[in-house]
Amino acid sequence: MILAADKFNLHFINSVAVVNPAVNTELLMRYYPDAGIEEVPDPYGSNMDSFKRAFNLIYSACSGLLEKLQSPQPASVHDR
Repeated sequence: MILAADKFNLHFINSVAVVNPAVNTELLMRYYPDAGIEEVPDPYGSNMDSFKRAFNLIYSACSGLLEKLQSPQPASVHDR
């Protein structure tokens, strides 16, 4: 799994990554849908509040990812 903070970086990753169907690339904010945004806003050149907001969004999305990874997964076709 490769996660990107924004669509620009996701596109870049997909353009240079070796095609491997087992590797999933997606936006990090997918794991924090309550935020109501798809991308982490880039705080570069902004004030400290923008950096704090970006940190909190990333932290919450990572928490959502961890929760998903820790939840029981349904058996795959190969496990049957």
